[in-house]
Amino acid sequence: MNLVIDRGNTRTKFALFDHRRLVAIRTCDCITDEFLQNLVAHTNIDASIYCSVAGDAADATVMPLLHKQLPNLMTMPYNLHFPITFDYKLHELGADRIAAAVGARALVPEGALFVVDAGTCVTYDFVSADNRFECGNIAPGYELRLRAMHEFTGKLPLPEPTEPTTFMAQSTEDAMRSGAFYGLLFEIEGYLEHFRQKNSPYQLVLTGGTARLLQNQIKNCTFAEPNLVLIGLNEIIIQNSK
Repeated sequence: MNLVIDRGNTRTKFALFDHRRLVAIRTCDCITDEFLQNLVAHTNIDASIYCSVAGDAADATVMPLLHKQLPNLMTMPYNLHFPITFDYKLHELGADRIAAAVGARALVPEGALFVVDAGTCVTYDFVSADNRFECGNIAPGYELRLRAMHEFTGKLPLPEPTEPTTFMAQSTEDAMRSGAFYGLLFEIEGYLEHFRQKNSPYQLVLTGGTARLLQNQIKNCTFAEPNLVLIGLNEIIIQNSK
């Protein structure tokens, strides 16, 4: 079994793969020695990988626990081989973006890819047909747009980041929700139109926490895969276990 650990800004996902088959996913808010002991005790783990966007200070507290329970742990992106190459500055590229690009290529083996990860932030990344991570952008995600309006004004509330019920609203919370959501949707569609005008054929792969709200609104979406980062991390394990 391969164990994939994806530590985000708010929670950590643990995924077990039997080669390329996703077997199970568990989540936790806090990685503890007890949690890891229980996980390892009930699973025969052959290889593992850790990916984090939580920051160096947060990682420093958990890495000793991981190495204690997982002695052959791979750590993204250090000293690893990837099935794609990078024009983007690799030392500045988030490990989750690398994994999402690798996962997208695993799902779509041929052609150029436009990978949109709609999480806390939205990342827009372009992978060429010859497997080069060429370029990408970063923007605020749906929930972050709502939170920014709340925190940087005196009176605006903090709505739940649910799917809007109307396009143009008649209440403040609905107006914020529709403005943030459709602003994000039109932003994505603007990127897609830009690539169309450049005559650059591509396939769109969508992931992230807001993907389930967006996927039915976006035309020509090749894949909407919520576990794209996990799939990519598992591919990186396979690549580095040969």
